[in-house]
Amino acid sequence: MKKEDRIIIHAFGNGTQKEVNQAIDLIYKQYFDVIRILVVNNSGGISDAEDIFQETLIVFYRNVQKEKFKGNSSIKTYLYSIARNLWFNKIKSSKKGRKFDIEEISDEDHPVELIDLSDSDDRLKRLALSLLQAMKPGCKNILTDFYYNKLSIETIQKKYSYGSSQVVRTKKYRCLKKLTEEFNRKRPR
Repeated sequence: MKKEDRIIIHAFGNGTQKEVNQAIDLIYKQYFDVIRILVVNNSGGISDAEDIFQETLIVFYRNVQKEKFKGNSSIKTYLYSIARNLWFNKIKSSKKGRKFDIEEISDEDHPVELIDLSDSDDRLKRLALSLLQAMKPGCKNILTDFYYNKLSIETIQKKYSYGSSQVVRTKKYRCLKKLTEEFNRKRPR
């Protein structure tokens, strides 16, 4: 278990109010964007993401208190799973946006550690770009259209004649995972 995860578990388990507040800040800084991306990419908005994040935090806090969180997975994966279930149940119950079959979610809808280039030097940005350009056209097109051109999964499905949006989601996941692994392997230390 990562050091930050241990700090969060300790704070939520039997920490002071100050430690709990610090743990919440840490969770927000590290994991809000993952949940925001999940919600926004599945018919939601920023305010929906904020609501789901808060609900997720409450569920997680209660699960730590009740010792239901055993640390078998990372906090990131656990929070993502809670948020995914909350969001898709909300979509299903409110019939908001497109109809979504909860059975459609695959095990591959787990988050991939994204390549963070926000504070990177040009050398790392060039490496990421060259790795993207070197990918097979199917992967390169999906990642470029989704992340750079901001096209929806459904639009990509129609553009490239994929059988379903789940096929696009799974392919995007696999391509991003491959790109991230290659980037981490070739990244100068």
